[in-house]
Amino acid sequence: MMKRNSLLNDRWTLGVLIVLMVFSFAIKCMRFSDPYFGGHIFRQLQTMSTIDAYVAEGVDFFHPKVNWDGYPGYIVAEFPFYQAASAILSKYTHQPLETARALNLIFAALTIAVVLAI
Repeated sequence: MMKRNSLLNDRWTLGVLIVLMVFSFAIKCMRFSDPYFGGHIFRQLQTMSTIDAYVAEGVDFFHPKVNWDGYPGYIVAEFPFYQAASAILSKYTHQPLETARALNLIFAALTIAVVLAI
């Protein structure tokens, strides 16, 4: 009897988690192409600036650039793996903003899968 209640509780918890993830992804997909959407616009625009520089000039992991701090506009930031991956993929899609946001959703889904596996 104890095992069945535990199993139902686990299913209920998993169901709630799935519903929350679906709502989270739905919110992230709202205004998907709007660069000024979000609670941390400055950070998003800084990341997009680095992606744009990588698309225009090529990926250089050790010298990330932005276009708002004078030329060449080097910045100190985290290792720019996400920006580089977005820039490389956006050369094929020709949509840097949408590519970056889609990659962000993919990384979020992978993170959720890893966390649930732990």
